[in-house]
Amino acid sequence: MEAEVIGRSESEGGPMGFCQIFWRGLMQKATIYAPILGLTFALVAFSSVSDYVDPVFLFILVHGVVHTAFNWWRLDNLGKTNRSLKGVLEVEEGEEGEEEEVVEEEEVEEEDIGGSVIGYVLNYRTGKATITFDDQKATKASFFQYELESDEAENARGYSYYTSKACHSSILRPRLFTCHVEEKHVFLFYEEFSYKFEDWNIEEHMASEEERISWWKKSIKRILKTILYIHNKGLVHKGLAYRSSYVIQDGELKLVNIRGSLEKLEPLQSQKMKRSDLTDFMTFLRENVPANWTDRNLFLDYIANDTSWSDRVAKKLIRHPFLMDTPHERLRYFNDVFQATKSNTCVNPTAFKKTLDQDPRFKQYKNWTTTYKGHTLYTNFSRDHMKGKYSGQKLFSLIAFLRHVYIHCVTKSAKSADFEKIDEEIAQLCPGLSSRVHEIVVMKDEFFIS
Repeated sequence: MEAEVIGRSESEGGPMGFCQIFWRGLMQKATIYAPILGLTFALVAFSSVSDYVDPVFLFILVHGVVHTAFNWWRLDNLGKTNRSLKGVLEVEEGEEGEEEEVVEEEEVEEEDIGGSVIGYVLNYRTGKATITFDDQKATKASFFQYELESDEAENARGYSYYTSKACHSSILRPRLFTCHVEEKHVFLFYEEFSYKFEDWNIEEHMASEEERISWWKKSIKRILKTILYIHNKGLVHKGLAYRSSYVIQDGELKLVNIRGSLEKLEPLQSQKMKRSDLTDFMTFLRENVPANWTDRNLFLDYIANDTSWSDRVAKKLIRHPFLMDTPHERLRYFNDVFQATKSNTCVNPTAFKKTLDQDPRFKQYKNWTTTYKGHTLYTNFSRDHMKGKYSGQKLFSLIAFLRHVYIHCVTKSAKSADFEKIDEEIAQLCPGLSSRVHEIVVMKDEFFIS
């Protein structure tokens, strides 16, 4: 069984292990801190019964002692995992000439996450590593490195702690957090991944734009579901706007570096943090998804037009027409909306229909019965059904018509090429229609998150 250094026990580095490790480290420091604190308390006691101690001097002394003790604890706690190493790193040549760094095989107790590590091998060029635990089994990993005295180094400890609380196929699991004092670096190891997102070029792996569009749609949907999972676990990412929060593993976009918890937050604060995660993810997508893709901006702007609770917004985004990957799915969407108004699944169908007719966003679709003339949609599917059945001034009538087109295609076993042709015509004649409908339609099951 592969050795891991995360989990719920002390040896696995979970929350209980974190407390035990902290207490064990505190007891180990007792011989250092006890005399310092004892002297401080003695001076305080003496000053309370004596007039010979200047209060200002006493304050400066106590402040200096506490500040010094804190810095000793911080440096020792951050760097202790590597202080027992002798010689520490040796440079060797890899199989293909890359430089690798090898930690000598002397047992190191990884107190931050609770595992016993014999050593690890780093390849700075590839960002890959091999960690060997005390069961003599080697684990492949990838790593991030930070300057020892930087804010990022201190934050990385939190990344390891909070990310280890999540267990999801789209969140990589931390393997090890450690420090190398001589090299003045902190290392955060994750299960092995192929690339950091910032180093990955999608065009080198997917030649066609169609393939890239499909990859992004699947990735976006997967990450949105992962964000819901993170929030349901009582966590908050707080870094989804940054490329450094994403990696590529086996061709899939995945998350790393969860930064915080929702614990102890008031409900409104919690909602604000959750919504910030979604907004940050939209910021990331705006910077990385090509701007010329159909309905891309309508999808990214959706969150600004929906003020409901974050869980509902996330679920609505997951079902957004922009993320539908095939013409068949996109045409079926109109059937689903029509059926929802008839089956009481839609919240307030009357208000929905009224908004379609009165909202300025839908003005461009009025008189749709005339614009369809000369197109496949009109000639093939409307000849026998336009006599008084549909109104060009009623936009719910347009949805009913597109629903009829879908039913006709399904019952006639239309080919993929037929769906593609119809999909292209809808995009041409009614650009953005499904996305704008999605903004205003509310389904009852959106109040419940599975």
